Amino acid sequence: MTARRASLTSLVTAAALVGVRIALALLAGSVSALADATRAAAELGQVLVSEIVAHHEDHGAPRPAYRDVGAIEGVAVVAAGLVAGFAALRGLGASGQRPALGAFGMLGCAVIARLVSDRFPTRPEARSLARTPGTAVLAAGGLAVSAMLSSAIPDVVVALVIAGVVVKTGIDLALTAVRGRERLRGDELAHVADALAHGPPEVVGYGHVGARTAARARRIDVDVTIVRDASDARLPEIRREIEAAIHRRLSGTRIVVHLRKPPPPKVETGEGTRRHRS
Repeated sequence: MTARRASLTSLVTAAALVGVRIALALLAGSVSALADATRAAAELGQVLVSEIVAHHEDHGAPRPAYRDVGAIEGVAVVAAGLVAGFAALRGLGASGQRPALGAFGMLGCAVIARLVSDRFPTRPEARSLARTPGTAVLAAGGLAVSAMLSSAIPDVVVALVIAGVVVKTGIDLALTAVRGRERLRGDELAHVADALAHGPPEVVGYGHVGARTAARARRIDVDVTIVRDASDARLPEIRREIEAAIHRRLSGTRIVVHLRKPPPPKVETGEGTRRHRS
């Protein structure tokens, strides 16, 4: 099977399982199934956002076209998690309609997700599926206990736990758009320095280099100083060349380069010191 077909199969399966979870939430009156649907949708959205970013980076789109997409999705996921938690609290006084049906359905979702992810272990879309069976099994367990006790409380408790996981996922996604502040490992810094040493001729040095790991993604920010007379029209090309060079050395890492020009030199005049305008 081709990589494109494997990706499409994984994405269609993930989307279908989100729909099945929503249907189970409605049929079984389960807030944990609804919370798990939100979690699965967040995982699917994370994969789609990663694909969008990778597509734009590969085709050289200006960064403003995509740099905030992770933050936007993160805020949306946090909001969805909070809504799922609120819905769970609203269900405290209710009783599930068909908890046994919900339990079997959620187990089925977990099994299908695991089968598809095991079939395409190298595809990022399939790996997102592999992260969803855990909460699906948890929801199934909560529904099974609710069925045995004839009480919605276990289902609600599980829903609150899953809603918390969703909120954390959203926060991690939002952090992917935030500038990295962590220190780099020695090998990472060496690769960055080597890429810049063999980079575009306009590069004269670099300053702050920071990293951030969030939502299972590693981001490295590099402040690069270039010659003052570099053409503004060439800046996007310089940035792409540097990012590509570092990415070749640190594959699987998102590289964000911030270009800086040195300030104009100070010149002495009879009236005092002022900056020369070049």
